[in-house]
Amino acid sequence: VFKPAKSSFGVVTMCVDQSMSFLACGNAHGTVRLFDVTGLQTRRDPTSIIPIHTFRTHLTSLISAHFINAPSSNIQGSSVLVTAAQTEMRMWTAEGEHIGQFGREHWDLTCGVKNRLRKDDIDEEEFVEEDGGR
Repeated sequence: VFKPAKSSFGVVTMCVDQSMSFLACGNAHGTVRLFDVTGLQTRRDPTSIIPIHTFRTHLTSLISAHFINAPSSNIQGSSVLVTAAQTEMRMWTAEGEHIGQFGREHWDLTCGVKNRLRKDDIDEEEFVEEDGGR
C-alpha cells in the first residue's frame, strides 16, 4: 500500500518495466519515485519498500508514466516517459537525468545524457529539489 507523505500528493500513475522488476509511481506534485520490486512478492513481512530514485519531473500533476527500452532486471539504460496535466511530455533516464522534452530542441543521444533540465526551464519559486529518495 502506498501512502503519500502529504495528502494532496497522492499517487496518480504507476507503471512497471517489461521484466516487472521496477515500479515507477508518479504523484500529483510532479514527482516520480522508482522502486526495485524484485522479490517483493516473496516477502512475508510488511516492511515498506524504499525508492531507489526520486526526481521531480513537472510542476503539475502527472497523468502517465511509461518505461522505455527497459532491459531485463537492470534499471540502468532504461528511460521513463512522463506526461503531466499541462500536456508536456518529457523523457528521463531511470536515474532521474533529463533527456529532453517533446516539441523542443533535438536531442543528441549519441553523446550521453547532457540535456539536463535547466533551472530556467522551471520557475525557481516552484521548483523543489528532492532529497535522495526518502
